[in-house]
Amino acid sequence: MAVEATTQKPLTITGIAAEVEERMGVKPTLTKNLLKCLADIAEWEVSQGRNFTLPGIGTVRLAYQPRKPKREVRNPQTGETRMADPAPAKIVVRARAHPRMKRAVPTPTSKAGKGIADAYKAKRG
Repeated sequence: MAVEATTQKPLTITGIAAEVEERMGVKPTLTKNLLKCLADIAEWEVSQGRNFTLPGIGTVRLAYQPRKPKREVRNPQTGETRMADPAPAKIVVRARAHPRMKRAVPTPTSKAGKGIADAYKAKRG
């Protein structure tokens, strides 16, 4: 299923289920239920303050973001400066790709990489 990355949309649950059925012969309903179960487990682990690792894919973890102090901002239309309210401290979700996924990223000089780079440049202008 080698479709050029610039024209292909991200896989949905249905698309993943079809791909698993093609490769392994597993019924799509079973694959969909498994994916939903994995999402529920990941959500539960994160809600309990723990990391969730899906081997070979990546890790989801929580990170503390400290309070940001007051800062001076400028209105670009009027040029007026004022003090912005401080941002409160918060806990955010971070995701890190497994090294296997990082190695799979195409280089800008490869065929797939050139298509991705060209699409990015066209979008950015």
